[in-house]
Amino acid sequence: MNTRNVEKLTGPGLFVFALLYYAALAPGYALPGRGALIVTSFGGLEPLHPFMRPVWSALVAGLAALPIANLAYAVNLLTALIGAGCVWLLYEIARRIPYVRSMRRKDQREIERWPRYLSSVVASLFALFSIPVITASTRG
Repeated sequence: MNTRNVEKLTGPGLFVFALLYYAALAPGYALPGRGALIVTSFGGLEPLHPFMRPVWSALVAGLAALPIANLAYAVNLLTALIGAGCVWLLYEIARRIPYVRSMRRKDQREIERWPRYLSSVVASLFALFSIPVITASTRG
């Protein structure tokens, strides 16, 4: 397998792994807080509150319009999807940051490729397993 293919397939691999990991950790209920208030409002359990978080409220409203039995679990899976996307995005951004910015060292790109690849994988794995990201990705 070509090394460029390995670099291109690592991002989607991290995304799938993060999605499965966050989905396994996601509870099937809404945890107390603003997220639970939004879920109960759009689920029809409480009167509709003004949009506290407009983008998030629009996403939850779109999920509530679908015939889903457990809206809270669907919202938690949506946060898992967004968290996994953030891990993939971090990998892609870190993979493209050059170490050498000098115009005289254009021949250094091949030497930089593996340290850049490894640092992007380590940064993505650190983000994937960090407690704040896990909390944000499993609690809608």
